[in-house]
Amino acid sequence: MIPGGKITFNLVSTLPIVVFGAYAAFGSFFLKWYEGDWGAVYYLETYGSGLWSNFDLMIETARYGGSAAIAAGVVLLLISRNAKQSRSIYSES
Repeated sequence: MIPGGKITFNLVSTLPIVVFGAYAAFGSFFLKWYEGDWGAVYYLETYGSGLWSNFDLMIETARYGGSAAIAAGVVLLLISRNAKQSRSIYSES
């Protein structure tokens, strides 16, 4: 936070969001490949019910959640860069 109560984002604060998103999105493709055909049966037998028991739903949640986190991180970074440029333009005058 900067004085005046405004929240700022920069590469340091948005990078973890993008990294988490990439980890979740790309990890979902790896997990689908790694678990193979027996993954869905294994998770259903192990967990019985809930999100963890539905293998396809778990993979889709990770994939779409990761994609949303990547998009959110990039949007926040772009907003912060535009705000920083507009502040520097107004401060020079």
